[in-house]
Amino acid sequence: MLLSDGTYVRAGYRHAGPARVLIRRLKYEGVEAAARVLAERMAVVEPSPPGVVVPIPRVTVRLVRYGVDPARLLAKWFAVETGGVVADVLASPLWAARHAGRGRMQRRQVSYRLRGVPPASVVLIDDVLTTGRTLESAREALADSRVVGLTATAAGRVRG
Repeated sequence: MLLSDGTYVRAGYRHAGPARVLIRRLKYEGVEAAARVLAERMAVVEPSPPGVVVPIPRVTVRLVRYGVDPARLLAKWFAVETGGVVADVLASPLWAARHAGRGRMQRRQVSYRLRGVPPASVVLIDDVLTTGRTLESAREALADSRVVGLTATAAGRVRG
């Protein structure tokens, strides 16, 4: 899938069946083994040497509530699979409206900001691709970097 800014995004699985269950277990129960299984497939889908892997951080309120940052765990295991290095160069806002269950027009821009100098080229990691809004927001913060997006699952019209 291409985002509106031309960033190319791939997904390991379609957001259905067992992959959807793994995402739920990861996001809401903190099951790290789910991240490892999903990241193995992500490494197959994006086999080129990643270099720097940048997770899109979970909004702070949800990180505190659920105790897990799904993209951070996916990035960790993706880096293990590919030999990449994880760089936490994005910071999330304290709060943002939930996107789950909302259409593109109902989703608000999430304002990610840089923490440090962004790498020249990155694989940007998130858990689920629905409309691409979250990836677009994170991509804006990495304005000077060459970015490839990679998610564990993709919903809707997106092909994995």
